[in-house]
Amino acid sequence: MGPIQGPPMRTQRLLQPFRDTRRVGAALAERSSDATSLWILTAWAQESGLKHLRPLVDAIRARQGHAEAILGVDQGIATLEGLRQALQLFDAVYLFHDGERTFHPKLYVIENDRSARLVIGSSNVTEGGFYTNFEASVAIDLNRRTRSDNRLRKEARQYYESFIASGMPFRQLDAPLSDRHRNINSCRAGGGTDGEGTQGVLRTGAPRVVGALAARGVGQRDRPGARSSARHRSLHDPPTRWCAAA
Repeated sequence: MGPIQGPPMRTQRLLQPFRDTRRVGAALAERSSDATSLWILTAWAQESGLKHLRPLVDAIRARQGHAEAILGVDQGIATLEGLRQALQLFDAVYLFHDGERTFHPKLYVIENDRSARLVIGSSNVTEGGFYTNFEASVAIDLNRRTRSDNRLRKEARQYYESFIASGMPFRQLDAPLSDRHRNINSCRAGGGTDGEGTQGVLRTGAPRVVGALAARGVGQRDRPGARSSARHRSLHDPPTRWCAAA
């Protein structure tokens, strides 16, 4: 029997960091007890936020579930340390870089075959985004066995998959891509933060890390024989705060 009509979805406002509202990190964590799948779409991810997802992913893996992510590298806030940790954490990680428009969505879905929680708002995968920044999000609880809720979940999934469809500027993150800069010490202390926990700035003469991504095809159309075009060349001019690991 297919999905049936059911009660309306339940929503929660997540208006950080005020005391009478909940946090995005907590809204995800409380669904870890029965989740079998986690998929996220975010402008950037850092170690400070990924550490909060590790217990969720561990619980999902214990049930033979699956976790994946699509991450952006725009605006100089993503770090190689964060990408390496994401590679270890998720079953699949995709990097998206258009080269002309900023990749800025935030969508988190934690689910099983009966229910799903969608979190949509302003929070990236950082300590600030999950708990301490001024952020506005909504958590939507869906019953996947009702027609309307299952349709909304399907629309969210279709939106997610549209970023890794044929012809879109993405590449799957792999170990050779992150290991390429393993022995480079390109960060230094200081330089302040940007509210997302960015550490340090690029040293003079440090490797062009975003350019290294371009060398592996991020920012090009994902199709056989694809070549760089003018609209993707900004990938070779990396933001000044992309930090490579020591």
